[in-house]
Amino acid sequence: MLSDGDSRTFHALVQDAVYGFIKVLKKDCINHIHKWMGAVLRALLGKFRAQGEPLGGKGRLAQDRIKKITNYYGYALRSHKHDVPGMQ
Repeated sequence: MLSDGDSRTFHALVQDAVYGFIKVLKKDCINHIHKWMGAVLRALLGKFRAQGEPLGGKGRLAQDRIKKITNYYGYALRSHKHDVPGMQ
């Protein structure tokens, strides 16, 4: 098992078949995915602000809303680790 975004290492191990018949799995840490989601939403917010497009109005995407979304996303991942349909 390989984790935490080591994609170059993962691809090298799979391509070279270093371990022969043993299958190498890649798993991502829930905390890293949770953090990534917040970073993507903040970047999206910054992109719209830079273009001068408003994200205002009821239910707008603001820092507090981003925090709630990422917390909910992290909760869904943690509470349904081995149940992908349950996350939906």
